[in-house]
Amino acid sequence: MAQVKAKPAKMTAVITALLSGQSGTQASKTTGVPETTISRWQRDPAFIAELAAHRREAIRTSLDFLTAGARAASGEILAVMRDKANPPSVRLRAACEVLDRLSKWVEVEDLENRIKVLEDASRGTNEPTRPT
Repeated sequence: MAQVKAKPAKMTAVITALLSGQSGTQASKTTGVPETTISRWQRDPAFIAELAAHRREAIRTSLDFLTAGARAASGEILAVMRDKANPPSVRLRAACEVLDRLSKWVEVEDLENRIKVLEDASRGTNEPTRPT
């Protein structure tokens, strides 16, 4: 399939519209790009890759935002757990949440380390990889 040959501004506008939840038809109306062009782009590997890159960046931005609130959320859970005025069932649930989240984090970290070891081994090197 031919590579996408569009003005970056138009392509970026379509990608932004699609990532905001608009359909191809809605994105066409919003951006002025013909719906047939958008449909063709959505089958083009170059456009698909560009859309995926923008999606990953949007997710990264959202995760950064959520990470900023994670400390406060953790504090709230701990406060509920420690507050003797809360019923034992509520405090127990908060404690279970703390342990569950910690357990998941340890599992993910372990999997990341194991994947890095396998990747290094597949490259035939003992040097650790750099995070991307």
